[in-house]
Amino acid sequence: MLAAGLARSDAPVAVLAFVVYLVTTAPGVTGYDSAELATGAYTLGIVHPTGYPLYLLLAKLLTLIPVGSVAYRVNLLSAVCAALAVWLTARLSRRLTGSAWGAWVGAGFLAFSHSFWSLSVVAEVYTLQAFFVALILVLLERWVTTRDERWLRGLSLAFGLSLTNHVSGGLLGPGLACAILRTTPRQRVLRLAPQLGLLFVLGLLPYAYLPLRSLADPALNYVSTYYNVDLRTLSGLWWMVSGQGYRFFSFGYDLAGYLRELAAFAGLLLRNFTPLGTLLGLVGLASLIRRRHPLAAATALGFVLAVAFFAGYAVGDKATMYVPAYPIWALWIAEGFRRSLRLLQTLGARIMGGTKAPEAVLRWGLAGIVLVMCASNWRWVDMSQAREPDIFARQALATVAPNAMVVGQWSTAVILEYYQMVEGLRPDVEVFNRSRYEVAQYYRLWTTDISHNEAVSRIFQSEGALLGTASSQRPLYIMEYDPRLAGEYEYQPAGNVFRLVPSEQGENRRREMGRGASYRDP
Repeated sequence: MLAAGLARSDAPVAVLAFVVYLVTTAPGVTGYDSAELATGAYTLGIVHPTGYPLYLLLAKLLTLIPVGSVAYRVNLLSAVCAALAVWLTARLSRRLTGSAWGAWVGAGFLAFSHSFWSLSVVAEVYTLQAFFVALILVLLERWVTTRDERWLRGLSLAFGLSLTNHVSGGLLGPGLACAILRTTPRQRVLRLAPQLGLLFVLGLLPYAYLPLRSLADPALNYVSTYYNVDLRTLSGLWWMVSGQGYRFFSFGYDLAGYLRELAAFAGLLLRNFTPLGTLLGLVGLASLIRRRHPLAAATALGFVLAVAFFAGYAVGDKATMYVPAYPIWALWIAEGFRRSLRLLQTLGARIMGGTKAPEAVLRWGLAGIVLVMCASNWRWVDMSQAREPDIFARQALATVAPNAMVVGQWSTAVILEYYQMVEGLRPDVEVFNRSRYEVAQYYRLWTTDISHNEAVSRIFQSEGALLGTASSQRPLYIMEYDPRLAGEYEYQPAGNVFRLVPSEQGENRRREMGRGASYRDP
């Protein structure tokens, strides 16, 4: 009975994945966007564009659970969303292929792929987005199969909601439209359009979080602090939602550079799904196209648009941005398994007298590969002992003098902000996030069409003037060594940070240049 129940269930791989994610989840705060999102969720603050309001609201709910640190509770949201994405991928794969093994194999490749797993154990928006991709495709398949309008209504609502977590969800739109228009008479589309549009708009309502929280003046508000943008206005809200502050990252390569990024993605795909999983995905896509299945166009367009856009996005952490498209590849793996199994059955009947040995080899071989992926990736993604950020931040905040300014890059600064705003440590200290400041300044200069080199030079000059003003008024510390500042300041070790003491040469130069303005000024 139990075996029969498991064979009919889509849950085993998702349950296994969730257990693994729980065991390997980070116990506290981690760097980069994770610390910022944890702080934003706890304070109901305003994080960097595009704001991710749905994520922050869901994460806030988890911060109310009395388990571990606040950061750990927000990390758990990634694990929950990842497991749900695995479950929905398995469910869709079974409906598409009619094969429990195919569903489990495809979902297993997704669950234990390096990039997907690594984002399932820290606070990030991408496993929630992967959940939405899988959910939208499940709803689309239900509509295509049953033509029950409830599924299409649910799809419209889910599509709108997905955009309030990450605007890249819009890249699914052309594929969804293609599948719906192909399977639905025009008159029915026109009749349904008003209510589908209304549900889509209702899905966008979490964006109201941004102006409402801006009115409350939360402790964390990057947009006000670094960009001086007012989210209470329609123009400010559109600036935030459309990601205008990051537009200069888009299409950031020449043709040769873009091709290199596509090649790098191909390597990333092989790293995440193994050569066999990559091959099965290609076989599955070809099989869906051959079957003329409506999901062929929807998934192919969605995947290609995601890869095409993010390959041209000139940032260093783009590997994480491909992750929401990976449920599509997992679905193709399941279909590739179905197709390969059918070929082996035909081959076994013709050549090997009907033996099922080739089928067994494929089934258990792929299951073995999934387990090997789990074992081999474990050491690279396990964050269960990641306590270094906690130790570093507590030591740094205990070291600096009263009313100091501490300067840090993206990852280190957000960790200190977490301990200030969430744990209540050292509220007298001002944390200056150099990365956020530099990106905001670059955006302002980029809109004036000056050259990249000139923009970088001006940013460093303004940053130097800002630090000069700060050093004349309060103790100044920095968390990373920057050789560009070595001529201006003496680096004096102070615990695990440096105190910046103006050198005589630097003082003379600053007197010549005059004092700088605050980074809060426009």
